[in-house]
Amino acid sequence: MDELIYRTLRRIDEDSFDLQKKILFFKELGFLLQWGVGVADALASLYHNSDNFAVKTIAEDMLIHINAWKSFSYAISRQPKFFDETDSAILKAAEKTWELAKILTLLAKEYAFLATVTNEAKSALTYPVVLIVIAFSAVIALFVFVLPGIFSIYEQFPNVDLPWTTQILQAISSSLINHRKGLLIWGWLGLVVFSIFLSTPQGQKISYRVLYHTPVLDKIIQAFYLIKISRYAKILLNAWLNYVQTFAMIKQIINHAFFDDFFRDVQRVVSTGQQLVSWLQLHPDIFPTTVTALIAVWEQTANVANSFDAALEMYEEELRTSIKSISKLIEPLLMVIIWGLIVMIALGVYGVIMNIMDVVQV
Repeated sequence: MDELIYRTLRRIDEDSFDLQKKILFFKELGFLLQWGVGVADALASLYHNSDNFAVKTIAEDMLIHINAWKSFSYAISRQPKFFDETDSAILKAAEKTWELAKILTLLAKEYAFLATVTNEAKSALTYPVVLIVIAFSAVIALFVFVLPGIFSIYEQFPNVDLPWTTQILQAISSSLINHRKGLLIWGWLGLVVFSIFLSTPQGQKISYRVLYHTPVLDKIIQAFYLIKISRYAKILLNAWLNYVQTFAMIKQIINHAFFDDFFRDVQRVVSTGQQLVSWLQLHPDIFPTTVTALIAVWEQTANVANSFDAALEMYEEELRTSIKSISKLIEPLLMVIIWGLIVMIALGVYGVIMNIMDVVQV
């Protein structure tokens, strides 16, 4: 029984190794290495002091590879359940420059930022999404269950002329009732086809352009990818990778078709000995002129990583502000749409009732 409980708890811990635990794992390792503790001793410390089975499993398995004279990045790569290829690739680059502790700390900050932005976005969108679902469900129920009963009243009065609003409501109600199965099937197929389209390179490019030209969302999209590129550029440049290696790896991390031309340009421009800023200026939709100006200044001092730091300071706050403004923008827009539907339904119902009253001379 004790063994069963142990295995159950271990499985729960391993399955619950989320982004927050990954951040903590990188932070603790980074701090221990910065304090002069060796990699093997740091992993052993995590194994003995952690009460999380996932962390113990990771540390124990990595220690086996470290004690077999394998690299830290190799040991990380042998844990695909908890770490991805990006982690092992970045840490492999860090090992070559003896900057493993620093890069672990920077990686933890990157993941912490992503977690914060994700939570803020979820928090900002929760209320609008719930409101949309409730409103949509209420409207469907109204058209399917309530309005048909009201419309059946006028059938007793064949001489009643239906207002155009009532005719529209009746047509919508009849379509929902008579074709509900077909609508569900076609709606589901449409979602599947749309999701497949978005997974294609062309779909990714089109969706990015649409979002980029949508008010409020344009600032969020640009700021998010600018921050993501800047953070990883800072991490990899601190690991002493050159521009070509840095942006080739960032291309794999971003993995978005819209940015293919962007990263292809950097390899072409930098490999020919041109300045980095000359490439960035070709893509103002990704790197605004304020950022390229900063990079131009810092590039002259051969310390481009600092320019990315400045870009992060400018745009992180703008990203958070834009995310918070989504909720404030969506709520009144939804209220206008909902009230518009209510007014249309009220006019349709009120119109047919008034016409019936005219016919019966009430």
